[in-house]
Amino acid sequence: MTSTRLALVFFLLALGLNPGVSAVRTGLSPHIHPLSYDLTVKIPVLEHFQGFTASVVIHFNLTATTSNITLHSRNLYSLRNISLISSRYSLEPTLKSIRILKDTVELSFLEDLRPGQFLLTIGEYNGRLSNASTGVIHRNLTLFTTHLQPHFARELLPCVDHPSVKAAFRLTVIHPTNTVAESNTIANDVFIVDPQWQKTVFAPTPPLPTYLIAFSVMPDTYKQVGVISQDGIVRNVQHLRSVEERSVIGAHTHALHHTQRGALIVCASAYFVNIISLILAASCSNLFKQVVHRF
Repeated sequence: MTSTRLALVFFLLALGLNPGVSAVRTGLSPHIHPLSYDLTVKIPVLEHFQGFTASVVIHFNLTATTSNITLHSRNLYSLRNISLISSRYSLEPTLKSIRILKDTVELSFLEDLRPGQFLLTIGEYNGRLSNASTGVIHRNLTLFTTHLQPHFARELLPCVDHPSVKAAFRLTVIHPTNTVAESNTIANDVFIVDPQWQKTVFAPTPPLPTYLIAFSVMPDTYKQVGVISQDGIVRNVQHLRSVEERSVIGAHTHALHHTQRGALIVCASAYFVNIISLILAASCSNLFKQVVHRF
């Protein structure tokens, strides 16, 4: 019997279904299970503050009765236009309070929420840009990118920010018209919002941990080349057009070959001679399948 139970545990671990995930490990209550995130980010917003604005719709499954929804959140503020809907309720639950702590945000409702599926909408919130190497990164006025590993997705959106928790992502980036946006998946649509802004809508991802989500916004005067790794996978590298910059690409090719958690997308401004940042993310569907399989 013991050997059978051990075999079952190993089988679940191989599938990425860890039966031991608890509140201690995630830092949150274990009864919230995200199914998908629909995230829209407008970047940069530099008029009134150095940051970005965003909105998110979180589809999650609730497995126990509670009146509180707690999510990871860091350096996100001014959460507004919040609503929670479910097919189980004829009336929308009433939001009582929002409590923002260092690493979490707690939404308290007047009514108890029964087990079932919910859609939580945060219609707008603000986030900060970082000049470090993690979170939502701002470089030299022209490059905006993300590095969310291992637990910095909470600086981009309220979420369950833990490697054992996976969900599908639908990402939309609103960015200046003289820039381009890249992400884990291909762009399904790009259209002009107004003379200053355009919107890039990316294809949905398979279920992934939050730290694997990535995007970048860069000037539109970049060049794209494909680097073929030893395993035959093409990784796209964004870089400048000069000979000097091509030599820099070669220095990073070795790192591309040995990426285990997703492809490195290298982004750079057309006005600088060095590679500015690396994005830990998958750059093609074949690589996505490998990443998901490893989890």
